[in-house]
Amino acid sequence: MPVAGEKVSLLLPCLSVFACNSLMYLFCQAKKDNSYIDVWWGLSFVVPNAALIALQRHAGHSIDPRTVLINLIVSAWGLRLAWHIGKRHKEEDYRYKAMRDRWEAKSKAYYYFASFMYVFMMQALFGLIVNGAALYITANSAATGAAGLIWTDYLGLGVATTGLAIETVDDYIHGFEPKIILKISFEQLKRLLTGSSQNISQTKTPKRESSAR
Repeated sequence: MPVAGEKVSLLLPCLSVFACNSLMYLFCQAKKDNSYIDVWWGLSFVVPNAALIALQRHAGHSIDPRTVLINLIVSAWGLRLAWHIGKRHKEEDYRYKAMRDRWEAKSKAYYYFASFMYVFMMQALFGLIVNGAALYITANSAATGAAGLIWTDYLGLGVATTGLAIETVDDYIHGFEPKIILKISFEQLKRLLTGSSQNISQTKTPKRESSAR
């Protein structure tokens, strides 16, 4: 733990991701479903930043507006993604099933080793790489002595808000049952075509009567 006034290291926040992914590994083995790691993926961005803020507060560092802003964005994105994937989760994803079958074909011990390293530890590493910009801001923004937010911060907020809104709308649209949507569309098309054919037959009927006379 850092003492008051000491610069906070990124080591503990980064290790927290590997620790949490290790716990997820144990949980997934108990559930026999490695695809729960996808639910955790979004939250794995929130955890190291939250740990870093806690360490900075413990060391007496101030939390500047830019740090608050970036962590609100990351948290909103991570929580939305975790909720979106979690509510759709029914069983182990077919890709993880394929990996499980391939690794277990070699041996049970190899499966446990490969799933831990290639799924859980590799995802922790990739998550930290993708999360690197947010972690850098959280660790160093207050130290720059910036008075407040600048135009690039507002630009980033606009881009992030737009992207989050698009993803949320897409989640809502794909929440409908496709068969119901197709059924409604076909019924509407059928009514449209039926109505058109009736109108055509009605306009042609007087001509047949007049010719008969």
